[in-house]
Amino acid sequence: MKYHILNGDALQQRFPSTIQGEQIVFRECFVSGPRGRTTDPNFWNQRLNYLQQLAPETTPTLFENKVVQEIDKISRITPADTVYCWFEEDLFCQVNFWTCIDLLSPQEACEVFWVRPLPGYAYGYAGMNNQQCLKALEKAVPVDDSNQKLLAQLAVAYDQKDLAKMAQLAEQIPAILEPVRIAVQLEISRHQNGGGPQQIMRGILTSQVHPSFGSAFQAFMQQAPEYGFGDLQVKRIFEDVLSENGTE
Repeated sequence: MKYHILNGDALQQRFPSTIQGEQIVFRECFVSGPRGRTTDPNFWNQRLNYLQQLAPETTPTLFENKVVQEIDKISRITPADTVYCWFEEDLFCQVNFWTCIDLLSPQEACEVFWVRPLPGYAYGYAGMNNQQCLKALEKAVPVDDSNQKLLAQLAVAYDQKDLAKMAQLAEQIPAILEPVRIAVQLEISRHQNGGGPQQIMRGILTSQVHPSFGSAFQAFMQQAPEYGFGDLQVKRIFEDVLSENGTE
């Protein structure tokens, strides 16, 4: 069986109908909020509580059907299957990608490919047309057994907030997976020396006479697309920086 693991509904909605295989939509944002093992029911309760704080319309039924059950399909993939992982190069997508590989790892290694966006579209499939998506599929990067194990270990280290272990693993990442190493560096940087995203937001707010979330969000997206943060993640950073200055 051939599977295409898609990083979100936006990609599924524009996914070329000519590409054959079963689609699994990864509807999570593990780059923010509680971390843990997906096999732990308490972890999913923590994720639901967190997401409801950000998006109150997220009901338990919706979360179970659209998020948990969909991600659970990944752990049922067999060694006889072929998996194409459609994840972009930004930190948001990379954390989901590592988790995806970790979910596959308890099984005997199956054939896995990473479908990277074409040059010039590193942080978004949205700008690619159908022909470009097909071209990206043709150029998919094989993720062999050793690299699957490496990415699975990276996911565990991320869950445990073990930055030292992540840095150690990053040194072993081969050139063919260079964007993974860059994403690891971004993850480490946002927890050191005031945090990369927070520092960027401080600069944005300092430069604006009357800062608003809308203008700050647009500026952040232009300056830091490599993080891949959406409005919910940027809003949290925006509010945290404002609270530092007592202006919230």
